[in-house]
Amino acid sequence: MAKDTRKQLFLANRRSKNCWLISLFLLVLTLFVACQQDGVIEEQPEPSPTVIQPESTPIPSSTPAQVQPTATLLAIATANYSPLTTSSLNQSESNLVIESFEIIASEDSENGKSVTLSWHSNGRSARLISGAGRSNPPWWSIPASGTMTVELEESLYADPPFTLQVFDAADLKQAIDVTEATVPFQWPCRQSYFFEPSPALCPAGEPIVGAAAEQPFENGVMIWLAATDAIYVLDRREASWQRFEDTWSEEQPESDLAIVPPADRFQPIRGFGKVWRDNSAVRDKLGWALGPELGYEAIFQDQLAEQEGTAVIFLKTFNGQVFALTTRGQDHGDWVIATS
Repeated sequence: MAKDTRKQLFLANRRSKNCWLISLFLLVLTLFVACQQDGVIEEQPEPSPTVIQPESTPIPSSTPAQVQPTATLLAIATANYSPLTTSSLNQSESNLVIESFEIIASEDSENGKSVTLSWHSNGRSARLISGAGRSNPPWWSIPASGTMTVELEESLYADPPFTLQVFDAADLKQAIDVTEATVPFQWPCRQSYFFEPSPALCPAGEPIVGAAAEQPFENGVMIWLAATDAIYVLDRREASWQRFEDTWSEEQPESDLAIVPPADRFQPIRGFGKVWRDNSAVRDKLGWALGPELGYEAIFQDQLAEQEGTAVIFLKTFNGQVFALTTRGQDHGDWVIATS
């Protein structure tokens, strides 16, 4: 074969081989790209959660919501619970109505009394006040209508009433109208007084009976009580009293012979005489004794005190009267005749 012919065949074979290699490379490249596209995972947006509304049973419009008030005992000053007076309407002009107010249950409890009350009104707010105290009454803030059980430890007064006050505003400071109703509650004092009529405030304990002596003076009286071993000087003109310890003893003189009373008058002796002679203020207030001292059986009883320093002692005198001695200090105060 000629040299030119062999050269042409060699070039042809070389071109054919190159085409085959290029075709193979393109095929491999195509397959690689296809595989890469098949392996890509497209991100899908998260689906929005489906909100399922719970089924609810509608409350009939004719059924009012029931309010269960909490019985929280509060003690406040009288001025803070008194009925509104400056801007209150007259009762005839009031649109507030208390349709019902009653005690539906009462029983003894460990601490005192458990009382259940029920009330209904057309007001916006209300409060319940117990008559167990006057200067510091227990009270509760309550809805205008409802039922509530309250606990009372004690009552300073016999048969304390409950008072319901109804207001025309939820905020009492904005109220311009108020109406009230009272329901009685039977709760006697733990002890009874030894005389009638009994005071409203309960006694502090049982009455004490003991030996006593009394002597009338021009302007008052002296009373000695064996139970307290004290002498009470009651001035009639100033309606005041003082208490003195009985410091007289049998070794001391009964009287002062240098003191001579006028006709029909007497110098007090023994314990009365010592207080009278040693205290010129007592002598000036009482004057001379109108007669000798008289022994008798006295009865005295303390009254419960709402405020410190205002105790009252009820004392039966020789002629059966009952004096009420109100304490204004440790050993003095005012007095009145409670019963004749």
